[in-house]
Amino acid sequence: MVIKFTNYLMKIRRLTIVRILQRTLLSLFPIVLVGSYANILSSIVFDKMGYLNNILYLDKWFPFFNQMHILFKNINSFTIGFITIFSTYFAAKYTAEYYKRQGDLAGITAIFSYFMLSSINIFNFTKNTSDILLNTKWYGSEKMLFGIIIGMIIGQIFKVNPPKIKSNQQIIHSAEILKYSFKAIKGIVLSIVFAIGMNILFLYLKKFNVIDINGVLVTNYVVKNNIIGILLYSVTTSILNWMGISSSYNEILDDNVFMKNLNYFIKHHEYTNLPYNYTISTVYRSFGLISGSGGVIALICIMLLFVKNKNFNNIAKSTFIISILGEYIPVMVGIPILFNPIFLIPYILVPLINCIIGMFVIWMGILPPTIFPLMNGTPGVLVEFLGTGGNFWGLLISIIIFIIDCLIYLPFIKESEEIWIKIQKEYQREEKNEK
Repeated sequence: MVIKFTNYLMKIRRLTIVRILQRTLLSLFPIVLVGSYANILSSIVFDKMGYLNNILYLDKWFPFFNQMHILFKNINSFTIGFITIFSTYFAAKYTAEYYKRQGDLAGITAIFSYFMLSSINIFNFTKNTSDILLNTKWYGSEKMLFGIIIGMIIGQIFKVNPPKIKSNQQIIHSAEILKYSFKAIKGIVLSIVFAIGMNILFLYLKKFNVIDINGVLVTNYVVKNNIIGILLYSVTTSILNWMGISSSYNEILDDNVFMKNLNYFIKHHEYTNLPYNYTISTVYRSFGLISGSGGVIALICIMLLFVKNKNFNNIAKSTFIISILGEYIPVMVGIPILFNPIFLIPYILVPLINCIIGMFVIWMGILPPTIFPLMNGTPGVLVEFLGTGGNFWGLLISIIIFIIDCLIYLPFIKESEEIWIKIQKEYQREEKNEK
């Protein structure tokens, strides 16, 4: 059974689309890593509400505290904030190059095509302005999947139109560049037409309310102490994160419910009879994210302890600290976990099991629900401990849950390492055959 599963995963990894996807994600890794460290410095170190700042009190003695906050925030905005644009470029580039076309030109075409399809007023004649208005929500990490899809489509357009480039041929001379550029105009024009068509489609779709699965769960179920709703929220959030299209937890935090619980505690000085025992804050954030989004911190620990592959270890070492502080994108891109079928099951299973355990200990009265607000970047394993005012059982249970998460990931990372070795051997054989 295990051998069949391994062979099935090997077949998936051999698919053209999977190869292009993996190359795209790995190319994004250094950009994502730099942007994530900048975000940690901006929101956790040089921020008055940051976890590390409240330990080191940097805002009290560091002379350039505010300037550092702005600087690193801007670095994050220009890296992670435009990660979808970068993913569009690399997806188009590698798709075109896979079919022996000019990848750089396809990548550049994909960038301005994405700008066009995400433009707010490309057909808006009601506003008295000729300025280009871009929807910045289209460029963050939550739209990465969409950017990759657009890039692959542009790459396919270049596959159909421009002439083939031989595998060993490089366009060096000016005459050759000019000759190819004229023949590539057709692909560029078709890409623009495609972008305009997509822009029109999105303008019409905007008139209708597109269902936000997690938004529905939060509004109609989670805030009503609905246990099934919270578990569904955990599953859908994990799937969306794995696909690179989910919003972060903070963007949909149930603030009103959280404040009602806190106000009740301030008034009555007790945890019993809280208005809401089972919410995103008390269950998903306090227990589901103990090991990070999808349990990625547990995965990193397993990689550091049991995996011999140097590439995996380098990724684990470079992302360990920032993952503890809440930045999961680098490890998602670097391994990669995104779109990787090997890690889909544990990525869903870990937060789901954590939430079930959390509900059980709250129901049994072993632990009260978390009611106290926490600072940005608080490690997941400390959330239950600090959120309950320093309850020792909260820390102990969180550590036990973290160990369980590590055990869940152990067989999957072993399987991933085995498949990676086989894939690398295949790539080496292919390179020898091409030579």
